[in-house]
Amino acid sequence: MASIEELRKSIDKIDNRILTMLKKRVELARKISRIKAKKNLPIRDIVREREVVERAVTWARKDGLNQKLTSDIFKTIIELCVEAEKKQKGRG
Repeated sequence: MASIEELRKSIDKIDNRILTMLKKRVELARKISRIKAKKNLPIRDIVREREVVERAVTWARKDGLNQKLTSDIFKTIIELCVEAEKKQKGRG
């Protein structure tokens, strides 16, 4: 049986991967922001944001995860990316 320390090290590795993926997501949001700026599109796309959250909640439901918390997490991730888009050459 694994020790608490070993399990926590595994969690730390997962946390690091989550942060790496968040960084990649923000980088993609910045690229999208540049395209949106060229096309004179708004930063926020409420329909897309709703789709992302709904898809995450569906996955959470299938996997037995808390749907409200999953929704909150993805809304926060979206806000992180919107913030990054706004900072892209002062778009906000």
